[in-house]
Amino acid sequence: MPDYASNGLTMTRANFGAAWFEACWAYEESKHGLVFREYLTRSGLRTDAEMSALQDQIVSGRWTLPFHTIRRMACYGAMQEAATCLAYRMQRDRAKSSGNTVLEAIFSFVSRDEAAHADFYRTVLEIELNEDRVGTLADFAHVLSQFKMPGDGLIPNYRERLETSGAGISPRSFAERVVVPLMKTLETSRKQLKQVLSEVRLRPREISNL
Repeated sequence: MPDYASNGLTMTRANFGAAWFEACWAYEESKHGLVFREYLTRSGLRTDAEMSALQDQIVSGRWTLPFHTIRRMACYGAMQEAATCLAYRMQRDRAKSSGNTVLEAIFSFVSRDEAAHADFYRTVLEIELNEDRVGTLADFAHVLSQFKMPGDGLIPNYRERLETSGAGISPRSFAERVVVPLMKTLETSRKQLKQVLSEVRLRPREISNL
C-alpha cells in the first residue's frame, strides 16, 4: 500500500481530481488489506507471526507504476479494479455456499468498493475518449497488451497461490467479463484497436507525450 499510494500521488499531484481520488482510493484499499488480515488472524487461519513474515517478504521488494501517464493508468485501473471485483464476488459466492456469513459480508463490502473504483476509471476514459479518441484507444490497446495484476511479481509465489487457493480468475473470465464489457463501454473492437495502434506508430512524437 505505501508503494501504491506514493507512486500514484507522485504521478497525479498536479491534477486536483486525480490526486484526491488517489488519496481516497488508497484509504479504501488499506481497509481491504486490514479486514483480510483481521479475518485471517482472528479465525486462526494465520498467526500474527505468519502475517508479519509475509509482510516482510512483500515490502522487501518495491512496486513501481507499470505505466507513467494518468491516462494509461486509468486504462490499467479500469481493468485491474474490474478483475479484482470479479474475483471478490466469486469468493463471496463461495463463502455464501459454505455458510460463512462473516466472509460473505467482507467480500460483499470490498467488492462494492472495487466496483466503484472501476466505474470511476471507466468514466475517466469516457472523458478522455471525447477529447482524444485515437490516443485513448491506443493507450488502452497498449495497456491491455502489457497487463498483469499488481501482485504479480510482488507477492511471493503469486501465481502458485492463486492456482492452489482458487482465488484468482481465469484468462477466459478476464477476457469475457472484464475486457469485453470495457470495450463495449469504449465503443471499440479488437479490429479498431489494431487499426489505431497502426495509425499511432506513424506519429511517434505525438504518442510519446500521451
